[in-house]
Formats: sequence, structure tokens, C-alpha cells
Amino acid sequence: MDEYGFEETVILYDLTNTYFEGSKRGSKVARHGKSKERRNDCPILTLSLTVDEEGFPKQSKVLRGNVSEPDTLKDIVSGLKKEDGLFSSERTIVMDAGIATEDNIALIKKSGYTYVAVSRKRSYEDAFWSKADEEKMALSDGKTTLSMKFVRTEEEAFLLCHSEAKEAKGKAILSRKEQRFEQGLLAIKEGLAKVKRQKKVRQDYRTHRTAKTVLTYHMLAGILKKLRTAGVHHTWNTMFCHPLSLISLVKIRGVYGHFIFRIALVGSSPN
Repeated sequence: MDEYGFEETVILYDLTNTYFEGSKRGSKVARHGKSKERRNDCPILTLSLTVDEEGFPKQSKVLRGNVSEPDTLKDIVSGLKKEDGLFSSERTIVMDAGIATEDNIALIKKSGYTYVAVSRKRSYEDAFWSKADEEKMALSDGKTTLSMKFVRTEEEAFLLCHSEAKEAKGKAILSRKEQRFEQGLLAIKEGLAKVKRQKKVRQDYRTHRTAKTVLTYHMLAGILKKLRTAGVHHTWNTMFCHPLSLISLVKIRGVYGHFIFRIALVGSSPN
């Protein structure tokens, strides 16, 4: 469709999901899965959308709520192959880390397309970026500045982006999680201050196995396991003597404000 100026060299693909308040027991697509709105207690359905570089929708689908997101790319690539000859054959598929598995990267290469994908690997060794010069770019909002490093290998290029604003937001979220975790540990400590209460937790787990007792038991057992793995041998009676000291052993760690993109090099051979 070159006569209309539609080359379609870039294809953006992503998925989201939404939840239902009701049970949806008769639905063919509503299933329990990981809700992006944190409503894992509700049935959800998955929505997929493919658009071109101009923002025109190309494909949209309603999928099961528990569908594997990486598996959905096969149908998208198949649909694009049917259009070969109508649009440019030099297409680049843009996708996020949830879809960019190694199998899907290989599928895109085999299909003759290139890709830009958010890396599923959150960080690389410092030596990987050691020879790359850092550049800075101001975004259109006039407030955010990105720091970038670019590394090229035989088949791929890697772009490391760092946003100070995103880093601050990530650390603030972690701080709130730590505070809630500390409060939870203190509450458990108070509830299990007496040996009788500790015995009751075990007994409730063995006899009733309700959601609450199973969760409590497994949470305590999980913390004990982490401590023993780290070489700290606590018992049920002593593990809550210093609950705040457990934070360093079980806190969530991550690289905040960093995004790593994988970019296929034109002309690289398929795996």
C-alpha cells in the first residue's frame, strides 16, 4: 500500500486485563489469573492490541484471563505474515518484557522481522557497559532527563536507560512496602509472644487448614527457612525477638529507574 503512504514498518504489541465483580461461572474467557489491577480475587479477561507506528489498530482480541502472555505472540506474527506483500516486509515488532521470551525472540527472527524489546534480564554486570559512553537526553516534558548507554554485539544492541524520576518513585514504593512488612512482623510478634499462641498456630494448621491459618503457618515457616539459609538459626520461640532485623534478609531488592532494551540488528541471522 505504498501508494497510500502506509508502509507499516513498526508494529507495537501489548496486552492488559480487566476484572469482573461477579463470579462469571458461565463465561468461556473469564478466568482467575494475575490481575494488573491487583484484583486476583476476581475473574479476569485479557485484552490484546496491535497498532502500527501511526497508532492505527491492526489486531485486537479478547483472550482467556489465565492465558500465557508470551504464547499469544504466535498468532500476532501469523497475522502479520498473511499481510506480506501488502506492506513493508521490513517490520519491527515492539514489545515489553512480559512477551519478550527467548522463544519469541527466535520466532520473530525466523519470521524475518526485527524487534525492540524490554529485556527480561533486569541488570547486567558493570563490565558489560564499561566501554559505553553515557549520553543524556531531555524528554519532551521538560522535567525528565534520561541517562543512556549503548552496547552493540554481533546480533543485538542493548540500550540502558536510567531515569532519576523513575528511581525515586521505585524507592518510595519499596519504602512503603518495608513499613507495612515491619508493622506486620511487629503484629505477629505480639500475637506469638506466648508459647500457647505458637502451639495454637501449629494446631490450627494441622486440624483446620483454613486460608488464614495456612497463610500464617507458611509465612512463619518461610521466614525461618530464609534465616536458616542465611546461616541464622532461629526457632519459633526466638525468631521474633528482633523482628526489624529480618528486613535485610527478606526485603525486596531491585534496580530502580533502569530500563534495558534489546534491539535486533538488521541483517543478523536467525538463531
